[in-house]
Amino acid sequence: MIKKVAFFDFDKTITDRDSIFVLFKKFKNRFGIKIIPLYFKLFYRALGSLFGRDYENLKNEIAKIFKFLDEKDLEKFVKEDLSKLYYKDALKKLDELRDDYYIMLVSASFEKYMKYAAKELKVDYLIGTGLDENFNIIGGNNKGKNKVKKIKKHLEEKDFQIDYENSLGFSDSYKDDRYMLELVKNRYLINSKVKKEGYKNLEWS
Repeated sequence: MIKKVAFFDFDKTITDRDSIFVLFKKFKNRFGIKIIPLYFKLFYRALGSLFGRDYENLKNEIAKIFKFLDEKDLEKFVKEDLSKLYYKDALKKLDELRDDYYIMLVSASFEKYMKYAAKELKVDYLIGTGLDENFNIIGGNNKGKNKVKKIKKHLEEKDFQIDYENSLGFSDSYKDDRYMLELVKNRYLINSKVKKEGYKNLEWS
């Protein structure tokens, strides 16, 4: 089946900042001394990433904060905190497309809380960074070419073919999401200083 698809990144595309840092700030006081070992690991991993080591190792450590949070915490976080950071223009665009497009929220953020954002935003499908029962990343960090791999897998399972001419893609980052955006003809960079041929720049607030 030929389908008009709309891809949306999340952080700094639908929200005005990185959602994981908002989550960290909200719950940091609850963690107490239990999180001190994690801070040391994060510091070590951050140094490693600066010197060219795999960023996924750092993100794997960040994911350990979910040990201290339950599903009610995460759902409440999305409803009470994250939803306040949505661009009004992003919500308007989602409303405009909802009846005619298969909307996919495709984010590098963790599915642990993104599933609640996807529900709130009423998108058709979410692809984020997944975690196993030990809070280790599974399926790789959902970024760059990995997004495309997961998108294609899902669309094949649905027996959907992208209507290239009429489909849309939205992201704040050309560097991170150009592979995903190249799946569609109509490509939009949100609040980005990057100017590229074949892309339209939009200013959302």
